[in-house]
Amino acid sequence: MNPSHERFDLTPHVRNAFVSIILFIILYLILLILAIALAIGCAFAGLALIISYPHPIAILVGAGIVIFGAFTLYYLVKFLFAKVKTDNSGRVEITAANEPELFRIINDVASKTGNPPPKHVYVTAEVNAAVIYNSNFRSLFFRESKNLIIGVGLLNTCTVAELRAIIAHEFGHFSQDSMRVGSYVYQANKIIHDLLFNNEGYHNALQTVASASSFIGVFVQLSVAIANGIRRLLTLAYNIVYKRYMSLSREMEFEADMVAAKLCGGIHLSECLTRMELAQYSLQASANYYFQNADRKRISQNIFADQLKHMFLQAEITELSIVNSLPHVKKEEIGRYNRSKLSIENQWASHPELNDRIERIVNITANAEFGNQEVLNRPANEIIRNLNRYHTHFTEQLFQDIPDVKTFTPVDADTFDKEIRTDYQENSFSKFYNNYYDYRNPILNAELAQRVSVPALSKSAELFSDEQMENVYHWISLNGDIETVRQIATVETDIKTFDYSGVKYKKNQAAELLPKLEAEQKKCEEKLQEYDITIYVHFLNNEKSVGGEQLLKAMYEELTDYDKFVTGQVEFLQGMLKDTAFTSEQTQMDDIRANFRKLKPDEELLKKLIQTILTDSVYAQHIRDELRTKFTDYIAKDQVYFIQNMYQNNALELLFHSIHGAAEVLNKRYFKQKKNILEYQEKLAIK
Repeated sequence: MNPSHERFDLTPHVRNAFVSIILFIILYLILLILAIALAIGCAFAGLALIISYPHPIAILVGAGIVIFGAFTLYYLVKFLFAKVKTDNSGRVEITAANEPELFRIINDVASKTGNPPPKHVYVTAEVNAAVIYNSNFRSLFFRESKNLIIGVGLLNTCTVAELRAIIAHEFGHFSQDSMRVGSYVYQANKIIHDLLFNNEGYHNALQTVASASSFIGVFVQLSVAIANGIRRLLTLAYNIVYKRYMSLSREMEFEADMVAAKLCGGIHLSECLTRMELAQYSLQASANYYFQNADRKRISQNIFADQLKHMFLQAEITELSIVNSLPHVKKEEIGRYNRSKLSIENQWASHPELNDRIERIVNITANAEFGNQEVLNRPANEIIRNLNRYHTHFTEQLFQDIPDVKTFTPVDADTFDKEIRTDYQENSFSKFYNNYYDYRNPILNAELAQRVSVPALSKSAELFSDEQMENVYHWISLNGDIETVRQIATVETDIKTFDYSGVKYKKNQAAELLPKLEAEQKKCEEKLQEYDITIYVHFLNNEKSVGGEQLLKAMYEELTDYDKFVTGQVEFLQGMLKDTAFTSEQTQMDDIRANFRKLKPDEELLKKLIQTILTDSVYAQHIRDELRTKFTDYIAKDQVYFIQNMYQNNALELLFHSIHGAAEVLNKRYFKQKKNILEYQEKLAIK
């Protein structure tokens, strides 16, 4: 079977990509000819000077002239000598001998897509799969063997049928003539990138030659100036090439999807694609759990077992169904809460939007069946013979850079599961509120509270219906749209046009649109503020109806006051971070000293805040032991951050720990107060 029929028409995209590359090559050849002429002229002039005036200085100047021409030319041809460095440190090569079932699938898919099998197959820790090959100048004229990479994080979170479809997608990139043209464009694009940005060897050679003599160094600097001018010119041209390539790349993704869908069934590919974001998030969140709690000196026993535990918890939280022993993410869930009316074509994206991909393939039926359906629907990791070895290897590799990691205690997946469930319960709000308070705070606007009337609701839960949540999601999207439009209006970008609510705008019209969006956002915020008070009055009435002691009013007032306090303190802490940003930038010595002197008054305020946190019992439950030690060390004495023209890294680290730690404790207390209100409200709810 060759799934090459009913292809997308990539011709315009291929043509545009090729035309842009040809124009780039013409520009490059013109510069190359000029550089060759310059190099020859410099060689004759330099040698003539040396022969005519055999004086040491004349010899140095002559050599400098020759070197100037030679290095200008070398910059334009250095990519011919570039070595392809392949970093396999994060990969483990596998073979048919040790993974026979997986290789049967790979070879079958390669055959059915009209491709030779990959030369090498590697597993990595990623939630991904990719076909790669080494790119160099030779690649433009000779086909390179392809290598296949399969992530263990992907094997862990897909079925055999889905894995087959993902592999078919990767080989789909090379199964058709247009795809072969696309890979040629990719190779040319890669070489252009190396020409412009792979300059390490060039700079090393410059430094070596420049160190020989100050006379020669002058000519080396002159050649650097010329090379920088060439690079800027070629970079402008390359940006055009790259955008055309990205456009082609997006269409190639669509066609590769189509190849995979026709071979393996669109449902299998779409199922895996919609789950991959969840799988990636769960793997990263599982790793972060240990990194963020490094003071507990524990690491994962098996990060991929943790990934599954985390993914199933997320499925429970978001009420996803389980199909074939894995969470089923419906395509409707993608961008579920996004109410943005802003549409900008991302010319730099190599992949199209996931929704667009799913829409095209989900209903495509495979042209043939491959094996028993029960076998195909089992988890893909069941076909991996050495799965435990890969899990152990990549888990150890993940944590290998932690100091003294061998003294850390491994945590099994069941313990991890219990802990993240406990964390979720402690750090989330009841489902009763339907996510409303994930975005809003129960704070009191006394003026609004006096004039808001409460609608007649038979059930408290009606306050948090899906219909009401639409207003919240609209408010969130408006905030995001305003920020994006502001960036378009004020920051230099490549965006020329954009659509908002179906209307096309030019970049220079963004500033005109902004006030309209801000006015709409203000109305939306006012409406939500009124609704916040409606909720408050509703539960206040519930409290009165059961003979309550007006505890709710006191709780709201306390959080309202604390909200003002925290807002001010967080702004102060953010200001300190801004004022200390110079420590990570190139700064003059006198300015460094002056900046630290200016920081002294803020440090005194920070120490007072930390002293309050340490002595107030309300904060005690929110301070980690490690953070308490940092706080104590910081306020114990005046810290010195700069001595003998050198930063004192330990003191700076203590300062930043204290700033971030103070914000952490303030926010934790805020969250606890907020949750106390919501738990009390829920008890007052009319079911």
